[in-house]
Amino acid sequence: MTRDGRLLVGLAALAALASGCAAPFADLQGARTAGRGNLEVTGSFSSVHFSSEGESGELQREYTAQLAAGTSDKTDWRFRYTRIGPPGDGGEGGLNVFGVGPKFANARQTFAVALPVGFAFGEDIEVGDTFQFHPTMFFTIPSGRSFETNLSGKALIPVTGGSTGFAANLGFGISSDLDRWALRPEVGVLTYPEGEGYFTHISLGLSYNLGR
Repeated sequence: MTRDGRLLVGLAALAALASGCAAPFADLQGARTAGRGNLEVTGSFSSVHFSSEGESGELQREYTAQLAAGTSDKTDWRFRYTRIGPPGDGGEGGLNVFGVGPKFANARQTFAVALPVGFAFGEDIEVGDTFQFHPTMFFTIPSGRSFETNLSGKALIPVTGGSTGFAANLGFGISSDLDRWALRPEVGVLTYPEGEGYFTHISLGLSYNLGR
């Protein structure tokens, strides 16, 4: 696919996002919670590609900031902001996505459920048409204090109607002390059963717990 072709497809994907048909699907987290009274911040970058009929190309780039506020040892409220734009756009022609919702983990911090709701906003976007509900399950396989494997699966459900997507992510937490900070590489895939092709992402994030 040529650069111009990738750009056109990327702009089409952004328009689809604005109408509630697609959304950021990288997680950059596992089943762990921030801990009672703690704040955890995560910054990340994602490159999202679309593949169909043997062709693929980069559609968009995402810059995300997440904040997790621990209300108990097993519960977080999480806030997320993502800036999305086509590759090489120089900061022009993008849009914004905001999400918020609770996350509930088991006592061992190996399984969690998150229930975020989000919306897109920006120039020429009808915010009310973009709301989505993203119920997500997280599974964490710990390997000591310095490494963990994170799996997640989610549904991307438009609140105002439209196609529901399904996504899965595989990521890792790498650190000298996972209770304090973690480097988070991640890959994932998103499909819409009623559509053709699929989306993939490759992401890198960094988390830091301000209270530990």
